[in-house]
Amino acid sequence: MINPKKQLLQNKNNKILKDFLENGYVVIKAINKNDFYELKNSVIDRINIKIKKKIFTEKNIKQYHKLIGGEEEHKKIIFSDRYIKLNSKIKNAISRNSIINLITKKYWGHNRFVIKWIGSSLKKNQIRNNYCGYRVSRPVKYNKFDTAGPHCDIHVGGRISSDKKIMITAWIPLEGFTDKYTLQLFKGSHHKLHPLNKIKKRTNTVSRIFNNNYLKKFKKSRIKLKPGDAILIHPNLIHGGGENFGKYSRLSVEVRIYNIINMIKYPISLKG
Repeated sequence: MINPKKQLLQNKNNKILKDFLENGYVVIKAINKNDFYELKNSVIDRINIKIKKKIFTEKNIKQYHKLIGGEEEHKKIIFSDRYIKLNSKIKNAISRNSIINLITKKYWGHNRFVIKWIGSSLKKNQIRNNYCGYRVSRPVKYNKFDTAGPHCDIHVGGRISSDKKIMITAWIPLEGFTDKYTLQLFKGSHHKLHPLNKIKKRTNTVSRIFNNNYLKKFKKSRIKLKPGDAILIHPNLIHGGGENFGKYSRLSVEVRIYNIINMIKYPISLKG
């Protein structure tokens, strides 16, 4: 006879896996309170280094839109090397997360993965082991183009791909947790083979953005989260383009979890 506690856990895990496979995303508790603030302060420190000024703190980062010194300074922060190195504690928390390991094991058939940040290309200098990307999004009335448009993460480094098991992304908000701020998700869109002719022609971003007519096929939503929560995102799920409708700036990180086995198909520089 199965232990009732084990049965309850098994049922919960089955529900989480089902939600991920059906919807293309699931919410998990990714990091604890201490790790959350360490991660947030690491991003803030990086922002201060990029502008060569110690302006931003844990308390005032939500006022980023008022404190940043104009558009050129903002571009320095978000358009070049927008990544930080994860400390060993946070890296281990993500790598050992039971839900991440459950999903990778059941979906990929194994849980051999590596955390990487890949920037605008597959060149070695754009690839960082155990790094994550960050993004700052100002309220829409200050700038409506801070967010990446609706896209999929499947096209690693801008290279066209159809490998639905190449990776999983953990999107973690650090400032802004209500549905006015959080990531826009196109539920169930990961089931489709997205036609390349539905992607906008753009030269100013590595993300392959879908056109508005194609997006009308899918229902979009935004989820309320708590500090330490992450949205685990299927690589073929359309997401993004969620403008910041709150009063304050949004701060978030993206942790890319790559399938070591499937990375063999990619250039040598991408291998873990």
